[in-house]
Amino acid sequence: MKEVNNLIELIYTFYPQNCRYSSNYYKKSIEHNKYIDVLKNSKRRRLLSEKCYEIIKSVFFENYITKWTNTEYPSIHFSALLHKNQPILDDDLELLNVLNGRRIDLEIYISLLGDYFYTYIVETRKSLLNDDLQFNYYDEKEFLESSQINNLNNKLFSIGFTKLDKSIVSINVPNIETELLYEGEVKIFNALFSDVNRNF
Repeated sequence: MKEVNNLIELIYTFYPQNCRYSSNYYKKSIEHNKYIDVLKNSKRRRLLSEKCYEIIKSVFFENYITKWTNTEYPSIHFSALLHKNQPILDDDLELLNVLNGRRIDLEIYISLLGDYFYTYIVETRKSLLNDDLQFNYYDEKEFLESSQINNLNNKLFSIGFTKLDKSIVSINVPNIETELLYEGEVKIFNALFSDVNRNF
């Protein structure tokens, strides 16, 4: 419980409480401006991104790593394609066809608001009848060897990061809004990593 309280206290330093995101008060608040300063710190984002990419690639050296570059979110996001020696193709459907309609990715989020990271698996399946896609979400233990998980965790621990569990990131943060989520909808994951992703 102490860890959750500490996380929520941290989050409150970046998100003003009890006000609408669309309000002038929100935009002018000390918390929101502190949040914007973090997003605008391109040097820190770049250096941390490079360091984390090296770590992830050292663990998944046979896998293609996508480094997402959206600077509107308070995190660095990587995807490791868990099909060895398979390059990314220009067309996602073409890649799914090459993979016989089933794609597995490890998603890795590293927060810029605090020294935390979170990982999970996304399975993408393509219908045999049409191009409809189905997405399933799993704990990394379902698809990765414990040695890979421990290797990645330990290397991120060594540079000062703490791993958050699903039970933690799924907890609601009271009294705050984000650009895309209203009060009552914001979970710890959304506040620390991304308010776009609601499946984790």
